[in-house]
Amino acid sequence: MLQLIWPSRCAGCRALQPHTLCPGCLPAAATRAMGDMEAWYLEEYASGLGRALRRAKYLPDRGLAVRLAESCAPLLAEPGRDRVDAVVPVPSTRRRRARRGFELAHILAQPVAAVLGVPLVRALRCRGGPPQAGLSGPARQRNLVGRIRGTHTTPNRVLLVDDMYTTGATVAACATELLGCTTSELVVATLCISRPDS
Repeated sequence: MLQLIWPSRCAGCRALQPHTLCPGCLPAAATRAMGDMEAWYLEEYASGLGRALRRAKYLPDRGLAVRLAESCAPLLAEPGRDRVDAVVPVPSTRRRRARRGFELAHILAQPVAAVLGVPLVRALRCRGGPPQAGLSGPARQRNLVGRIRGTHTTPNRVLLVDDMYTTGATVAACATELLGCTTSELVVATLCISRPDS
């Protein structure tokens, strides 16, 4: 009955359909991002998946975030399959978690860890500060100096999961904390890529 009154719509393109994303908005495979670090993404931020991600982040909509995570987990897991010993989510600040009501990267990372059959390790924390949105690449790097810290020892090979890859400043700051003593290999998987020069 509710379906007749409020029919389900795709979170990306708003087409009538019974699932979170229609086949046209659901990504088909992970794509390697350009850069020194091994980072993978599923779609451009301007895609249907990107529109669904914006709805989950900025409405905010925890239910949609969970459905996106479940839908995309097999693809996010693929770059780390048979290569990683743990999944680590990129941390949010305490203020962002409180305002949004959830930590998006953690929600994305949970089903990825389940698909890979490895533990989820909350190995990083992020101290509060100005948001990254709207900053240039060098400004993003400066903005994160000293804000991301390791809190737990991680295994040798780690898949780092985040919702967005823009300049790589956030994943580089996370990598600085993760790589070294016990972790020697890091692979990054994100839902979307946003190219600051496009």
